[in-house]
Amino acid sequence: MEGTAENRGVNYRTLEELFRVSKRKSDTMRYELSVSILEIYNEEIRDLLDNKAKQPANKLKVEELEVPGLTEVRVLETGDVWKLLESGREYVARSVGSTANV
Repeated sequence: MEGTAENRGVNYRTLEELFRVSKRKSDTMRYELSVSILEIYNEEIRDLLDNKAKQPANKLKVEELEVPGLTEVRVLETGDVWKLLESGREYVARSVGSTANV
């Protein structure tokens, strides 16, 4: 989905187009884009952009397609999103593991 620097995946290409359109239409429309990253693991939701979390974050819950309390960060370009995705990957309390090969 993300691809590499040489061969961008669908996520990167979609973000590029989204920012290109918002810039092109900026004289007639005002766009504000923001990003949230969450993890659902063992029926628990974690905010992967919560900078304070050196331990498992407060439990969040989904309310009618919303997650109250989830961190939302304003982004201005694709690079901003990529930095946040990297931050989400490095989240200290993120659940990581493997499935036993049978």
